[in-house]
Amino acid sequence: MVLEPNPKGLSFRVPKPDPEIFTQWMDEVINGNNKKQVLMSPIPFACGSLKLVVVRNNTGLHKLHPYFTLYLEKPYGVKIAILYGQKRKFNKIANYLISLDKTFRDRDDDEVLGKLRAVGANDKFTLYDNGENYSKLASYSMS
Repeated sequence: MVLEPNPKGLSFRVPKPDPEIFTQWMDEVINGNNKKQVLMSPIPFACGSLKLVVVRNNTGLHKLHPYFTLYLEKPYGVKIAILYGQKRKFNKIANYLISLDKTFRDRDDDEVLGKLRAVGANDKFTLYDNGENYSKLASYSMS
């Protein structure tokens, strides 16, 4: 990975994108067998800047429980849907299920990445994955 000076003269340096690493990462996101693992891990630094767009659909029957689509915008304006989110029904506070699949079934499904839950007056949110809840474990060490 090569760092180049920031063109605006700021004190930090920006990564110079590596097209080979970018196309490899994009292939894993679009066509990979382990899409969930790729999306749950950090984006490689050498990919450079990515443009992500969130689109809300609340038309028709989705007025009360809208669903959201996270698009990854490739060069030349091509959008690829990578994640979906939908407000869960019968919850008093805002609670969204995040999935790889557009059909939202159950949070125990393999395609589900986690959930986003509002805390308090819907101005703070907590993101949960499908990992273990450390407060419910018998013994938990911070090592």
